[in-house]
Amino acid sequence: MAKKPVQYHQGGFPPKRLDWERLVSLIGPANAALARYDGMLAAVPNPAVYAYRALLNISEGMDVF
Repeated sequence: MAKKPVQYHQGGFPPKRLDWERLVSLIGPANAALARYDGMLAAVPNPAVYAYRALLNISEGMDVF
């Protein structure tokens, strides 16, 4: 059974205001996580398979690692 796209952001993007005070502290850790993920994919023989599975896990609310 195919899943339908989530409509939670329908009409809500782009946001009228960003809470930069809350977001700025998350930029460094997000960058570090992406760098670790990139490094891990570099060591995988077929990274497209792993990346696809990780995206499925994220869409199902599961942890990637």
